[in-house]
Amino acid sequence: MCQDSRFSRLVPADWLGAAARFPGGPIGDDWKPFAVEFRLRRDEHFDLQWLLGASALLFRAAVCDQLAEVLRPEEIELLPFPTPYGEFMLGNVINVVDCLDREKTVFRPNAKAIEYHVFRPEAVRGAFFKVPESRAGIFVPEYTADPATEFRAAVQCYGLKGIRFDLLWESEAQ
Repeated sequence: MCQDSRFSRLVPADWLGAAARFPGGPIGDDWKPFAVEFRLRRDEHFDLQWLLGASALLFRAAVCDQLAEVLRPEEIELLPFPTPYGEFMLGNVINVVDCLDREKTVFRPNAKAIEYHVFRPEAVRGAFFKVPESRAGIFVPEYTADPATEFRAAVQCYGLKGIRFDLLWESEAQ
């Protein structure tokens, strides 16, 4: 998944400081929103967006009601994110799943980044997840394209704007 560059977006004023706040676990009572700047693009407003290089998701508050079935609290922590530009909820993905096939995954040298992902399909679970090897990315699996259980299908079903989904990996079993 990545940001759809056609839409306006909110950008953290202190990107590096904000990114360090989402390692993959709950934040809970320690949560404090951070300053953001609004970047207007062709007067197109978003319903949801990636934040901090896909470390977190940002939803317009009203969108959370539409996506309630897939925003399960055991997978994503929703945190209030008031801004001068409107009411938002920040989605902190807390579902960290050990599902990479380490023999087939290609890691970038000298970096905690992954060049090419290969997952163990039997280990993938949830509507969202991060992997222990690199918690900077959020992964969204697609099993049946059911909007009641899958994030991508729900975003498409409701016509929500602001992000796009790119195929990262496809199971050899399909």
